[in-house]
Amino acid sequence: MAPSKKHKELALSGLTWLQNKVTAKGMRGTTEVALDQGYVADAVVLCSLQERFFERYCKHSNLKPITGHCVLDSSTGKRIYEWKGDVANYFACVFEAKASRSDFLSTFNESGKHKNRKKPVGNLHWCIAPKGMVRPEELPALWGLLEPYGAGLTEKKLPLIKILSDKDIDQIAHQLLWPLQAQRNFINCQKCGKWIYEGYCNRCFISPRGA
Repeated sequence: MAPSKKHKELALSGLTWLQNKVTAKGMRGTTEVALDQGYVADAVVLCSLQERFFERYCKHSNLKPITGHCVLDSSTGKRIYEWKGDVANYFACVFEAKASRSDFLSTFNESGKHKNRKKPVGNLHWCIAPKGMVRPEELPALWGLLEPYGAGLTEKKLPLIKILSDKDIDQIAHQLLWPLQAQRNFINCQKCGKWIYEGYCNRCFISPRGA
């Protein structure tokens, strides 16, 4: 079944919300990305986060950011870098958009088709749902909750960081590459100048491409 217009708007709003929190390195992301064992995420992004957001999610997850320190090697007398911490600032972010209560329950209910998405498929996970439709405690611990607020989103629940191997991250990047190659990347809205995804601007509520 094709996603509804509301479902697509929610998925796109997650990408727009995240773009204001990434570093100058930017982000690469799009909608409908196949991940773990046939699971198709509504949106996936690879990015690094601005320091305040990086530290916020690390603190919430009881993890320490990886930092480098210059130390003196006693055996050679040379200065080398020593890396300490738990998490590097490079994340695979996964979004699930839920436009209806039944859609939410079909994914996150224990008896639903995905048996409650407790298994992480990325580093950070968010569910995006209409205001008041989902209670934060209904989500697995690793999932955050985003709700529409004004022209954007507000974070009602913070996600927990899940550490993935470099191999897992590379696999997500590989899966993300295919839809990106289909030019489903973000563009600039010709009306308001905002960066948008797939030609739909949730500020102007129109498609600059005229679709």
